[in-house]
Amino acid sequence: MFLKYQLRKPFSRKIRVGTEAIIDAEGRRGFTDKFGPLVAGDPLAGVISTLGAIYDGDGDTADALMDHLAAAAPEGSFPKLFGTSDLRKFMMAALREYYAGGKTLDGPTAARLKAFSASFDPESRHVFEPPAYRDKDVPLHRFDYAPKAPKGLSVGIYFRSKFYPTSRPHDLAYRFQTAFAGAGALSEIVEPDKEPDRFIKCDIALIDDPHIFRKSADDKRRFIKQARRHAKCLVMIEMDPWAPGRRERLAANRDLYDVVWAMMPSLIDADGMIDGLKASCMLFPVGAPDIFRRHRRTSPEMPGEDIKFCGGIEEYNFYRYFWIVGALAGKHPPTIEVTNHGVDGLSVADSLGHYVKRLGSSHACLNFIRRATGETSMVGRTSDALCLEQLLVQEASTEVRPYLMPGEHFLQFRTLDELDDICARLNADKRVFEDIRHAGASYFDAHYSDDAVLRHMATWC
Repeated sequence: MFLKYQLRKPFSRKIRVGTEAIIDAEGRRGFTDKFGPLVAGDPLAGVISTLGAIYDGDGDTADALMDHLAAAAPEGSFPKLFGTSDLRKFMMAALREYYAGGKTLDGPTAARLKAFSASFDPESRHVFEPPAYRDKDVPLHRFDYAPKAPKGLSVGIYFRSKFYPTSRPHDLAYRFQTAFAGAGALSEIVEPDKEPDRFIKCDIALIDDPHIFRKSADDKRRFIKQARRHAKCLVMIEMDPWAPGRRERLAANRDLYDVVWAMMPSLIDADGMIDGLKASCMLFPVGAPDIFRRHRRTSPEMPGEDIKFCGGIEEYNFYRYFWIVGALAGKHPPTIEVTNHGVDGLSVADSLGHYVKRLGSSHACLNFIRRATGETSMVGRTSDALCLEQLLVQEASTEVRPYLMPGEHFLQFRTLDELDDICARLNADKRVFEDIRHAGASYFDAHYSDDAVLRHMATWC
């Protein structure tokens, strides 16, 4: 077998070596011993060796290898490599595991990782060299609300229990249930793939449409038909409306649903619909009121970091990798805490509590919201931060403007320089943006609290 095929199987995206070849001293030595002869001529071997030198802190070797890669590789080699292999996924996995091992990137290491991506990954230009951006004058959306939360409103929640089969518990169904209970509604959770014959007689049924019966469209339709018979209002939940497949799924079962609920206002047409179905872009409820109350930030004098990002880096949000290495290479780096969906051995309530405690440990919450498609969309961390009364510092997005006003309810940034400036001002005085922090928390509580979300849902009936 050719040695290079031990790096990557022919016609496969999968990289065969482990991330220890980059982030572990023994792994780097083993990689060099085995694949050293390929480094000068094979782009993938050269990349792995370069990244290993960066994580090892050997700047001179890393710089020399990057110069060689730039000079020796045929034109178009690296766009092709990133397009036909899992190299970016491999790099993100290395960063996750580096942080999971209790390490953090220092400025020089982050600067070289930034330089590598800027030189070789064509997608990095969207963060490192963003196009000129002009804010659109988008008015705040005015949602319909019932005068008060109707007592006794019943909600069925048909939802998966995990992010993926080997993950920690998924918390959205728990958030829904605790939010509704706190606002005076009755609710019950069913996991359709495990309880396909269990249905709840209710006023409103929420269905996690993208993730139930994924292997059988016929089984999905049969289930939705039965749920339809037990509910006055049937709602399709779209957690990731930017992801592929939304139009096809809507077309398949549009006749059975009453409402599609998606936090992406740009999808809603002038008639208030998404792909022909009545739509709502109301924010999902935060839920877990006891947990959030325990960790709420009530004063800038509370201990904790000035500004921190606390979240995951995955294929579907890979632009976060560029933001993180770029921000850490700046003059005023934020704190970075990389999380994952791996099994944690905790109940859903304890797992969520652990996350909220980490998220709420900083005065300002840093949020990156661009998805792999290039689109920016609302994410739950926006709501979590405002519910915790943190200062929200967030990547600019027209999808956020219908909900919150930048400069009034939160701070936005378009470039690494703008983010670095915000970090510098917070480092100098955490109280500098107190009026924005208070206004954001107040506006969120008035318009998107659990009670407000339930009052909006009541209008669907």
